[in-house]
Amino acid sequence: MQHVIRGALLVFLASTTGCTTIVNAIAQRLANAKLREVSHEARVTVARTGDVVACFKRPGGACPAAETPALSGIATAPLSMAGLLTSDDVDRAKGSEVRALTLAKGVLDHPVHGQIVQLFNDLQSPSSKNEVTIDLQQLSDFSDKVNEATDAGAWDALAELTNRKYEAAQRSLAADVALTNRAREDARRTAFVKAYIRAYFRNGKFIKVDINAAGVIDRLKEDLADEVPGIDDSTAQKIVDALKKKYGERSFGTISSVAFVTRDGTSMQFPAITAQLTLTAKPHAKATELDGSAIGADLVRIYFEAVFDAYNQLPGVSNATGVTITPTEYALKKQADKPTTVDEAAFSAVQQRANQADATASAAFGRIIRGTSWISLNNEALAKLLENIVGVTVKKVAEKAAWCWYSCNPKGRDKTPSWDIEMTGDVQQQVVTVHVQ
Repeated sequence: MQHVIRGALLVFLASTTGCTTIVNAIAQRLANAKLREVSHEARVTVARTGDVVACFKRPGGACPAAETPALSGIATAPLSMAGLLTSDDVDRAKGSEVRALTLAKGVLDHPVHGQIVQLFNDLQSPSSKNEVTIDLQQLSDFSDKVNEATDAGAWDALAELTNRKYEAAQRSLAADVALTNRAREDARRTAFVKAYIRAYFRNGKFIKVDINAAGVIDRLKEDLADEVPGIDDSTAQKIVDALKKKYGERSFGTISSVAFVTRDGTSMQFPAITAQLTLTAKPHAKATELDGSAIGADLVRIYFEAVFDAYNQLPGVSNATGVTITPTEYALKKQADKPTTVDEAAFSAVQQRANQADATASAAFGRIIRGTSWISLNNEALAKLLENIVGVTVKKVAEKAAWCWYSCNPKGRDKTPSWDIEMTGDVQQQVVTVHVQ
């Protein structure tokens, strides 16, 4: 997969004059603008009834009231990536894995990674502070590191490492249950990241090159007359026609229909790259142009989509990437197969609510960069990054909140999808102030 991702990123970099150039340009504009901090609130509405709160704090989205008392008290610790990849892991790596894991660690240890995880946790369970600061220069740098890690095949290498560590923990005679469970969750989480990004890149099949050599072969007839004395025109033409039939038009590569599919069935794909090369006296070529800023924002979004889905473990549609993940013990359950009060109509209402929360947050934070705020830099690449990274975080918390309400309130599915309006007095706004500087 590494060479596939590398090829994709090389095309991406070539089409955008280089990722480093983009990051440097953004950093220079930020430095020149001498910006001050601006704040905006990220909000999610959460029901505060006991069963919903318990559901919200546990994986899977099942309402505790429908389960045995022994299970109803189980809670999930806040999302944390700490310790997933250590310096010792990198030191023990060999060959190409060294660079791949070094770059993966650069993503996991990055300040922006910690800020987004904090935003996710604070939206789910209010802390004493409830505020996060995102530095725009660091955000650009984080995107660059995600791109570079993807290019190096870091997510494949990380998934393989965590899987080895989990297998070793299972084999250990002195296995600690808590450590083994943590090793399993690390392996599960990285399997999601690997699968989601692979699917986005069409499992490596996104490039097709068509070569037309008919013009060059036609010229061969003249060369035959010069190089093969006595050859007649008819024979030369037959040779040329035979070569044109076999080699005149050749194609290399395949465009796959595989895509990353979200829990609700929305597809995202790396753009198909097609190139045409015509061989004549003056050869010329043309190829698909890519939107580098959109691809960079997609990668960051899909990375966190994987991390949050692995944590929430909510069921999805049958063709969702998280549902089809391997090994199957890590996969999300199919919404249609899971015995739950969240039926198809409720599932649609949940996703409508989550997507609305995503769109609202994305628009609000995108405006900070695009031009309707005094902090604006009119920088589309940075705007897409900020709105995607905040939008997907808010979406995933809203998704869990809505799911748990329907799971614990089956009659609510017959009401308006604006479920928070129906629960006046039983809900509260989870608010985290995001400072952008």
